Amino acid sequence: MRRHLQLLALKIKTAPRPSARAVFALCLVMVFFALGWTSASLLQIETARRAELRECALGRSLDVATRNTTVRLAEWVAIETRRMDALFETPPETPFAQPLPTLPPPYVRLHFQISSDLVAATPAILAGTAAAVAAEGVLAELRARFPNAGEFHAAFFHAVSAHMRGLGKIPGGALGGAATGGGRAGSSERRRFGGVSALLPVWIGNDLFLLRAADTPQGDCIQGVWVDWPALREALLEGVTGELPAADIRKSSSAGAGGGTAGGAAGAGAADSAARSLFPMPLTLCAGARPPDTTPLVTSARLVLVVCWFFAILALTGGASVFFAILALSERRAAFVSAVTHELRTPLTTFQLYTEMLAEGMVPPEGAKKYIATLRDEATRLTHLVENVLGFARLERGKKMRRDDVLALSEIAERVAPRLRARLEGAGMTFAESTAAGAGDARLRTDITAVEQILFNLADNAAKYAGEGRRAELEINVRDGLAVFDFRDDGPGIPRASRRKIFNPFHRSAEAAAGRKPGVGLGLAISRQLARQLGGELVHLADVSGCAFRLTLPVGKGAGKKRG
Repeated sequence: MRRHLQLLALKIKTAPRPSARAVFALCLVMVFFALGWTSASLLQIETARRAELRECALGRSLDVATRNTTVRLAEWVAIETRRMDALFETPPETPFAQPLPTLPPPYVRLHFQISSDLVAATPAILAGTAAAVAAEGVLAELRARFPNAGEFHAAFFHAVSAHMRGLGKIPGGALGGAATGGGRAGSSERRRFGGVSALLPVWIGNDLFLLRAADTPQGDCIQGVWVDWPALREALLEGVTGELPAADIRKSSSAGAGGGTAGGAAGAGAADSAARSLFPMPLTLCAGARPPDTTPLVTSARLVLVVCWFFAILALTGGASVFFAILALSERRAAFVSAVTHELRTPLTTFQLYTEMLAEGMVPPEGAKKYIATLRDEATRLTHLVENVLGFARLERGKKMRRDDVLALSEIAERVAPRLRARLEGAGMTFAESTAAGAGDARLRTDITAVEQILFNLADNAAKYAGEGRRAELEINVRDGLAVFDFRDDGPGIPRASRRKIFNPFHRSAEAAAGRKPGVGLGLAISRQLARQLGGELVHLADVSGCAFRLTLPVGKGAGKKRG
């Protein structure tokens, strides 16, 4: 068991650990997931709250419309009750006997009376008038549509049963069908109201009636009002469109109705949450389609979320910048230590070995010069390496260059050309320097040491990578107020894949790394930064054969006096 635990601990120690970038990316994903989930939840809560507020507003509007419509229907039923009392106070012996100068009131097709033998009669109106002719036509339509008087009796007593249950006078189902308990129920209802019962609304098929039972000299009968349902519905809807623009009024069986279609309509009304019964009428007021969501695009919750996201992204961006800056600094330090250590080890080893051999007399006199030349070359190499490292350190600290040297381009060429020639000819290359006619007198205020270091770094790269037998040249010219230093060689050039990274610190091409060329990859990075601090630029010319770089520096700015 102990051995297994040791093996497990060893596997954990040797297992590859996630990189800092992967951990940071995972943290970012978790933060954005939490922010997104929180934002989505808040938006859902806001949407649900606004939907609830819209439903509450719709409910209030529906309640107001229901109350107003119910009051209006109750007033109309009361008016029709009084009208029926006046019309049927003296039952006519024959139709159209008594004068009635007006047509039926609005929403009423016909006032009628039905006895057991289906003798239907309207209240008497003046015979021969247009009103009489119209009433007689409607009466004939009523007789044709409902030939059986029992249908009216059954519907009426069913309405009586529903009405009594609504008032709580009798339990549900206590009143049976019209054939059995209907007569007794009707007699009880008539005793409550005197000679006639209350006027109750009843659906028979798709026709709405107001019916009541009445005692007449001819016996018990049904008196009623044939309602003009389309006209009544249109009038009621006109009264609610202000509160509910998409409202609808449907029939229901709440007050008792005959026919199967009424029950279906009642079910549909009951299933609609935004619907109210217009008691005691067998009608249902439906709110119709919900009003569209008029929520503005910018709400308080959304504004808070936008602000939170803005500051969160700002904070994450700042944190990411600091993180990657620290990570880049750490990687650069590691690369710097690795590169400098490698570059110092070789010359130090050479110094130690050669000096020991010379000190102990192991080198013959004729070979001592060669060993001393090698030591000199390694010293020069170390000096150049130290200069680059110190220059890079100064640039990293942000130290500005002092542009106190005022020199002509011809003087700069005379100063830098011997050092460049010595470096290139020492690598087996030839070197040529040329200054365009009239360009040598142009003066610029600069740091000659920095300019010399830039050009020497270019020459050093050519010596390392161009190869023996190659040719390098430096051309100096003036174009558009800029001093132009073109340095090129006819070597193999820089591979296309490495051209974007050649100015990055510690970058070396794969060929250079494989060939173990000396250097730490700081020369071009330092040269570009120095050029920019001098107000110029250093670029690689990709459209030239071989390898070519162009250094541009401003001329004619503050160059009126030469430093002595």
